[in-house]
Amino acid sequence: MGLTIHKAPKKIHVQSRGESVNLPMGVREQIDQYFQELQDAGRVFENKSVYHIHDMQISSTLLACDLLETDYAHYIWSQDKCQHVGRYAVNVLHIAAFLETSNGDIVLGRMAQHTARPGGIQAIGGGLEEDVLDENGIFNLSSLTLKEIHEEVGLNLQLTTMYKAGKLNPTYIVKGGGEGKVAVIYHLPIDHSSGKFLENYKNANGSDELRAVELVDKRSHNELEQFIEQNRHSFSHYVEIALREIARGAF
Repeated sequence: MGLTIHKAPKKIHVQSRGESVNLPMGVREQIDQYFQELQDAGRVFENKSVYHIHDMQISSTLLACDLLETDYAHYIWSQDKCQHVGRYAVNVLHIAAFLETSNGDIVLGRMAQHTARPGGIQAIGGGLEEDVLDENGIFNLSSLTLKEIHEEVGLNLQLTTMYKAGKLNPTYIVKGGGEGKVAVIYHLPIDHSSGKFLENYKNANGSDELRAVELVDKRSHNELEQFIEQNRHSFSHYVEIALREIARGAF
């Protein structure tokens, strides 16, 4: 399935059903065995909750996702064995914040060696987390995005005038692709120059999810194309299509 990019609808409703993915015992055993093999090989992951898209509706006015809970062992088995898992694949929704510095550089992160995608390149963000669930099972995507930005690059956007209210409006939805994922894309200008951003990142005591950050000049066609050509194999599924939209000024 090819990737498509859509303007984000005004209403996005992402909700956990409060139920778990139902897996046959034999499949569960395969998952647990694979996860143990990864642990034994030194790839140690926290087996936290992951949310699978059970049902999704998307239109020009609404994105509604109905989610079932599973775990990280199931998710990484699904990703690594994607050609063989069939109906037991985990399809997830990611949030992806493309920060843009005041001089036009787009910020991307290169994943650390201990993560599920060592050396992979993605926007700031990640998967859904249960600590941004409200009492009705609704995920607060703005809170999650602000949290991920603060944790990964040390930037507290709520201290800035533009984002003081804490409400972020997504720009695009990217869906499709072999990984079966959906990405809610945020394009977020910040009032930091690239130099100030890098200094802040260097001094921040953030998470160890990222090995480094990459800055790409959206104004330079040649630089952008060279970056894409050299790093396409490392991109998360949504990165190239979103970068090209940014460069065309579609955001």
